[in-house]
Formats: sequence, C-alpha cells, structure tokens
Amino acid sequence: MLCSIKITFPYLALTGATYQLVTQKKSFYDAEHYCQTHGGHLTSVHSAAENQHVYNLCRQHSGRYCWIGLERESTGHFRWTDGSAFSYNNFHSGEPDNYNNEEGCALMPLHDSNYPNGLWSDKKCVAHYDLSYFVCKMSGSSQTHTSAPVVTNPPSQTLTSGTHKLYVQGTNLMMDGHRVFLSGTNQPWVAYAYDFGNHQYASRKTKFEQALQQVHQAGGNSIRTWIHIEGETSPQFSSDGHVTGFDRDGTFISDMREYLQAARRYNILVFPTLWNAAVNQNYHYRLNGLIKDQSKLQSYIDHALIPMVQALKDEPALGGWDIMNEPEGELKANVFSADPCFDTRPLNNQGPGWAGKLYTAQEFAKFINWQADAIKRADPQAMVTVGAWNPKSNTDNFGFHNLYKDECLRKAGGKQLGTLTFYSVHTYDNNGHFDGQSPFQHSFSDFGLDKPVVIAEFNQNKGGGMTSQQQYQYAYNHGYSGAWAWAYDKDWSTEQDGVSAIRSKNDQSKGGLVAINLN
Repeated sequence: MLCSIKITFPYLALTGATYQLVTQKKSFYDAEHYCQTHGGHLTSVHSAAENQHVYNLCRQHSGRYCWIGLERESTGHFRWTDGSAFSYNNFHSGEPDNYNNEEGCALMPLHDSNYPNGLWSDKKCVAHYDLSYFVCKMSGSSQTHTSAPVVTNPPSQTLTSGTHKLYVQGTNLMMDGHRVFLSGTNQPWVAYAYDFGNHQYASRKTKFEQALQQVHQAGGNSIRTWIHIEGETSPQFSSDGHVTGFDRDGTFISDMREYLQAARRYNILVFPTLWNAAVNQNYHYRLNGLIKDQSKLQSYIDHALIPMVQALKDEPALGGWDIMNEPEGELKANVFSADPCFDTRPLNNQGPGWAGKLYTAQEFAKFINWQADAIKRADPQAMVTVGAWNPKSNTDNFGFHNLYKDECLRKAGGKQLGTLTFYSVHTYDNNGHFDGQSPFQHSFSDFGLDKPVVIAEFNQNKGGGMTSQQQYQYAYNHGYSGAWAWAYDKDWSTEQDGVSAIRSKNDQSKGGLVAINLN
C-alpha cells in the first residue's frame, strides 16, 4: 500500500542527487522497479561520505536492512543498477560470499554490531526481508550515468495531466485519472509477416491508415497489430539463428514510428503483437530457436527488443506489447508437473496443440518472462500482455491453472520484472455454442484475476448467437477492460456496429471512458 511509505528527500551537495528512503518491504528487483517508476534507481554509492549519508538516512527508521543498487552480473562482477561505475567498495571483510550460490544483491545491515557504519552484505535478491527498506537515488549526481530509462510517475497512480499514457489501478485500465475501456479491432496484418521493415511499410501504409481512420470514425480507440510472427522478415537473424538487428534494410523502426504517429492523429492506441504460435509455417525454426535456446533469446532481447522499446516508448499511440498470440497453439497438453504452474493435464483434450505439441508450459513461461522483463527494464511504464487462446489457460477457477500469473512466469524464467500488466483472452464458439468459460458467459470477477482483462479476439460470426453490439456492450458492462473484434479485413462491416454501440460511454462504475485523447 502506498500509504505505508514514508519518504524523505535529503539533498547531498557532494553528488547533486536527491535520495528517498522508502519504508516498504520489497525484494531487490521490486525495489528497483519502484525507484525507476519514481524517477531514479536504487542508490549507487561512490564515496565514504555518500555511503555515510545513505546509512544515516536508512537508520532514521527501525528497519533491519536497507537495499542499495548493487547487483551481481552473470560474470560474477557487480554493477550499479543506474549504470554508473563500480568505483567504491564497502563490503564487510569476507563479503560478498554468495552463500549457497544464492546471494547476488547488496544491502546495509542497520543494527548489527558486526556491520557497523554502513558496511555492506550480499543477500538473496528475490527475498522480502522483514523490515528491509531501500533508498532511491534521483538523477542529478555527477557520478551517475543512467543507462536505463527513467520515468517520473508510478503506473499505479494517476499520471500528470497531458501524458495520456495507459496504466493499471487495481483491476482497471486508467488514463489521465479516468478508468478507460479499450474498444477497437484486430488489424493483424496487411501482408502477413511482411508489413514492417525492409521498406515494406511504404506499400502497406494506405491500408493501415484506412483502418485507423475507420476505427476512429466508428468511435474506437485501439488496434492490435502483429509484428514478427515467426521471424519471416523481422528481426534479422544470422545463419545460426541468433538475432543481429531489426531487419535487413534498417527501416523497421522508422516504419513502426510512422504507423504509430498516424495512429496518434486518429486517437488510436496500437498494441503490437510480437510472435504467433497459432501456426507452424516455413520460418518457425527461427522462433523455435528463441524458445529453445536462451542465448538466441538473449540475442533478440539485446539486439532488437530493448532497442525497439527504447526507440518507441515515447510515442503516445503505443498502447502496450502483446508478447505472443496464442502460445497454446503449440503447447504440450497433458504434461504432468508437481507444480500447477507447469501442469497442463487440465488442458488435455481441450484444444491446445493444434499447430503442433512442441513446447511445455514452462518453456513458454520462460520465453514470456524474459521478454516482459526486458520490456519493463527498457520502459518501466510499459503495458505487457499475452494473447491467451481461451480463459482456460488464464484462470485458476473452473478446474484450470493460470499459466500466465506472476508466480508462474517468475518461476520459469527467474526475472522478477517479467510479469504481465494485464491479461488478454480470446473466445469463439464451437458449433454455435460457447464452452462454458467464455468471458461472454461470465463477469470479469468470476475468473478470480488480479489484473485487468481485455477480450482481445472474438467476432459475431462465432459469437454464440450474440450480435456485435451485444458483445461490445456485454464486455463494457461486465467488468472487462476492453474488446477487440477479429478482424478488420474480414468482418469490419459487422464489427464496426459493435464499436459504435459504446462510442459515447463513460460510466466509471462499469467499463469507463471510451473516447480517449492522445493529443
């Protein structure tokens, strides 16, 4: 709870920085994320005087420990999270000892006679130590070079008027202090997998912008669009399957930026979907390498994902990132695990694996966790989701397991920031009937989820007898945070009626504001 936080802002002339003591129990990674969303990082320390200043600040309250921003890299060397040089060392004699090969983050014991005057110890990064506070250091230090982006507002609080960025408050999507409802459609592609990069967008632009215009005219505010798919033209792969850049000709970012800037003119938020597991086609071997080989996945993160997020994060029309469309298409169902996070027996004979039973739930969860973590490190305000094929894989109710909850993603990949910001689910009928778990048969609360949910694929044609207007109105009135019909190029003449049916809505006790403003 934010109300439990006590913050002081002492200024240190030696560094020109401002420091915040936060009296809230968090892991190292959650503390670093908190600092980033408040405009800084966990504090770095570059002199005995600065160390004493931080130590004195930590001891203003009764905590036992105080995190500082020092983290062990995979090489065994330590680094400050703000990117500054590790030039001052105040570890206690015999430290860091990396006890049981589990300790990789530094803190100050505050009331231990064996660690007087701000000596450091290494501890488990993921632990929430009792009464472990932390200090955030705000930009301004001449010592500090910030290598990660810094934002000025936490995503859990109201953003400054005029920023027009989505964020989450409880189980609602918010913008400019108002609950909002994402209303629109899927325009997944103009030319499947050949839309962005390699000078391709120039010949697709007219159709993309036509969709933006028509969604806007219908009163919609958002579109979901596919990007890499299976790696056909982006990102750029080497012959051994590692990612070396965005695309062959170097136009990927400029293409994406041009699209996003057009979307802003029409007040449309765009949600790029990176990968697709609903099919297994000629270039699947590239995507397979990223899922199976963590060095290849890291090459994508380093050479494409992080640079892409950094390049586009300030575009007002960037709504968020969908890491993968329907992982369940290539999921191995009926796999036993003692851990419910990875036990897919409840999904046996339920539909997963239609494109091939290729990957375990644990493999997909790691793939998602690493990318979500990278996105949030590059842009702490980023919205991240995964397009689940059906609520069956995205809830712990009705006898199923939520494969995408925070606990499961962190267990699989080990990245503490690698979680989703909101959930998105797809739903279609079978022979005219929904399966009992469709969001159109339930209210949001029935799924027992702690994040907002967008119904990210559906249509009237396979809508269980519901009209498009009924579907959009149902989603708006039953606790969901958005509705995107499938798809613009196929059924827009019908689906636009649903979008138009809620265009003027602004009931803050239900779906919220539809007519958002990005300008």
